[in-house]
Amino acid sequence: PIRVQDTRVQVGDLQPQVFGIGTVEARSLYTVGPTQAGRLANLYVDQGDKVVAGQVIAEMEPVDLEGKVSSARAGNQRAQSIMSVAVMQLREAQSKHELAQTKLQRYQELFANHAISRDVLDGIENDGKVTEAALGAASFSVQAARFEVDKAIADYQAVVKQRENLKIISPVDGVVISRDMEAGNTVVAGQSVAKITDM
Repeated sequence: PIRVQDTRVQVGDLQPQVFGIGTVEARSLYTVGPTQAGRLANLYVDQGDKVVAGQVIAEMEPVDLEGKVSSARAGNQRAQSIMSVAVMQLREAQSKHELAQTKLQRYQELFANHAISRDVLDGIENDGKVTEAALGAASFSVQAARFEVDKAIADYQAVVKQRENLKIISPVDGVVISRDMEAGNTVVAGQSVAKITDM
């Protein structure tokens, strides 16, 4: 005879389970590397290290970038000095032109009262035109100097940004799952230095 085992019926939660063979992969994988070719100076993380978003995980060698930064800084200071000189020259030209206009007005009154000759008045009017031309030239010099200052600032900011791009930064909070390079390796733009998965 078949043995039958009886049991009491109970209410409970089912606990589903899945069994199988496979490979576990990260949901999000970030490959980090440089934006320009060069030699990897330092790699600060290893496989299994936890990182936070914004953390510097590696740096490229600057080669001659520090010299470029210094040169751009000096160019910026030179442009600022030229701008200062141009502004002073403009103020001087404005002062001379105002003086010439005042003098011209006074001599026109003298001419109207027949106190001076036409030749004298013509000379004073000519002086006024000369100072007006000098004022215009000084204004253009200030505009040109302002353009040079803007250019020097942009050049300096570009070199500083280029220096900042030497830092390879983690885009997320996560874990380093592979270290693909070693310090001293030459790396091309976009080549993987490390792979990070978010937590």
